[in-house]
Amino acid sequence: MKQKTKILWGVCGIGHGHTFRQKPLIEHFSKEAEIVILAYGESYDVFNKIFR
Repeated sequence: MKQKTKILWGVCGIGHGHTFRQKPLIEHFSKEAEIVILAYGESYDVFNKIFR
């Protein structure tokens, strides 16, 4: 059994621009990899709701 690739993904927490530009990329890569998202501020709040 092949082990999933692990990705550590950081997202800026100021405003929603970075959050919503990164969301499609995270969703794409999460199909084949295990992802840990580092976020703070508004990004943390958004990702916490999306990927709960």
